[in-house]
Amino acid sequence: MTEWIALSGAEAGCGPGCETDPLPRGSLLIGLSRPVADPTVVMELRMEGGRAGLSVMVDPALGIGVIARAGSTMRRHWLAGPLPAGLKGGVTLNLSWDMAQGRWSLAAEGGGSGARATGTDPLPPPPGLGAALADAAQTPGAFHPAVLWWGLSRGIWRNPPGAALGPDTLVATPGGYVPLGRLRPGDRVLTLDQGAQPLAALYRHAAPHRAALAPVRLRAGHFPIPRDMLAGPQTRLLFDGAAVEYLFGTEEVLAAAGDITDRLVAQRLRTGTASTLICPVTERPALILCDGVAVLSGAVNPALPAPRPCLRPYETAALLPDRPMAAELAPGLAA
Repeated sequence: MTEWIALSGAEAGCGPGCETDPLPRGSLLIGLSRPVADPTVVMELRMEGGRAGLSVMVDPALGIGVIARAGSTMRRHWLAGPLPAGLKGGVTLNLSWDMAQGRWSLAAEGGGSGARATGTDPLPPPPGLGAALADAAQTPGAFHPAVLWWGLSRGIWRNPPGAALGPDTLVATPGGYVPLGRLRPGDRVLTLDQGAQPLAALYRHAAPHRAALAPVRLRAGHFPIPRDMLAGPQTRLLFDGAAVEYLFGTEEVLAAAGDITDRLVAQRLRTGTASTLICPVTERPALILCDGVAVLSGAVNPALPAPRPCLRPYETAALLPDRPMAAELAPGLAA
């Protein structure tokens, strides 16, 4: 499970141990409020009196570059451009490294689009990176105005492979509803189309309460759920109803929780630091029944198609045009 040891906006900005602990495996995330139009340095860190540092540059045509310095050693990590045209507001940059494996990755995601590069021979981040980030937040010019937030994690941050739900979410099993946090790989859960299916894996991660990665609270009373449900923004929920058939010519569609947060029915968590979410994974994509609704699981093979059409963000906006629920979440299993 990832652990946020430094996160912008958090109290003191830097968690315990971040000033001295090395990070042999971790991620640095930078959230941008908008794509940059011209070559821009979005972050410039100087450490150890200038003997170490980290710079991140974004160029829509050439790509994204990271330069890491430690004494006389320098590494350049590069995500070659041109960047996808679909990268729009809410872009998240993710630099990750694993010293034991000798690997690094650099990714940019936003607006339903993304790009990623990987390589070998990463430069170990210098001790005190978290403290340097917290100090830089108070230094004029260290971050470009487009930077909304930043975070440093112990452990590699990855977007969930499917649904990501709070540990207290009740999941339908052959023996009744069980909190997601009590399930283990191999336990069987009930699905809408495939009956009881074993869980291949369960991934825990700490979802930061920041911008596009912030969890979503689905409000009871607006959805057919007995209590508020906490979900990751990429959790896809099953919708049906007359509006779905009229707009999309099919009886059921899947919509991401993060795309329905402009109304009171679902709200992103903006205060606090992070929430623990759990990602249930099945062999194939399946609609798991949770708290009376159906959500799309992660899959061992993510290339397999989803069992229902997945709406794009602009399509979800059309689904809920005038009032909190112009369509309905398809019911799962009655409690």
